Formats: sequence, C-alpha cells, structure tokens
Amino acid sequence: MRLPCATHSFCQYVNSDFSIDSMAFHNLTETEKNQILNYELMIYFCEGNDKEKLNWFEIVNIAGVKLSDQELRNAVYTGGMANPCQIDIQ
Repeated sequence: MRLPCATHSFCQYVNSDFSIDSMAFHNLTETEKNQILNYELMIYFCEGNDKEKLNWFEIVNIAGVKLSDQELRNAVYTGGMANPCQIDIQ
C-alpha cells in the first residue's frame, strides 16, 4: 500500500522529525498526543483510468485549497518517480 505525502508528513511529525510552530510531537502533553494519535484519517482508494482518477480527485478536493496543475497530475500519475515522498507500508 502507498501512503500519500500528507499521511507521510503526519507520520514524520509523530516521529518528531519536525515541529510545527516550535511544538514537536514529543513535547506535547499526553492529552494532545492522544488527540493526534486517535484522530481518524480519511483515506480514499481509487481505481480507474487516468481521466476517471483525475475527475474523482477534483471532486473530493473541491472544498480544499485550489491545487496546482502539478498537484493534479500527481493525483493521477503515481509511479515510482512521480511522488518521491510516498512511503510503502506493510
């Protein structure tokens, strides 16, 4: 299974690889840590041809920030070099 960049960044934050506004995960209170660790992530798995995937991605992202053309292309083309920050999980 491949995890997209946003999920990868989430994992990096929990591993204290970086901080946000000088707040690293390991410096948070137990309550704050639990709120993050217990947060339910919504992850979609999409199948279809490239045009169908791109159309689907535009629909689910309609309420978010407008994506650049490159981000839209990355939604479709997810081969090995298309998105180097993706990680494999077992």
